[in-house]
Amino acid sequence: MSTRLTGAVRARVPFRSRSCSGVGMENAPEVWFAVVEDSDEDFALFARAFSPSGDIRRWSSGESALASFGSADPSVNECRVLIIDLHLPGMDGVEFIERARALSGGGLPTICMLSSSTDAADEARAVAAGADAFFTKPDDAQSLLALPARIAAVAAAR
Repeated sequence: MSTRLTGAVRARVPFRSRSCSGVGMENAPEVWFAVVEDSDEDFALFARAFSPSGDIRRWSSGESALASFGSADPSVNECRVLIIDLHLPGMDGVEFIERARALSGGGLPTICMLSSSTDAADEARAVAAGADAFFTKPDDAQSLLALPARIAAVAAAR
């Protein structure tokens, strides 16, 4: 049985990593990232791909993430990349993006949607809502380990 986390779990991890080499991020300032993911298992795999320690900022629901982005929480301003799951309990990832973009007036970090969905309509909805990229959750170790570099490329291009 998995335990669902509520609110934000906070620790900082530099976005630069060995996985990001070759995408122009080696000499960039450190970029902090955050994840909205309700699955403890998916989050654990994702965190290991981004950092050997697995320490990242995480919300387990769109509502809790939106509350942080709508507050005066100074650590949210340090976030440069937000990775959000499409299928979340309550508010889904697309609704979060729409509401967060409206709330922020354009001051949000790079947003990447990460989903198990391979449906082109889901990707179109995410991009129309304001996602900077849409990635299908990797189903093998090689793809998982390549994900940080792919996300870093999106952030660098923005």
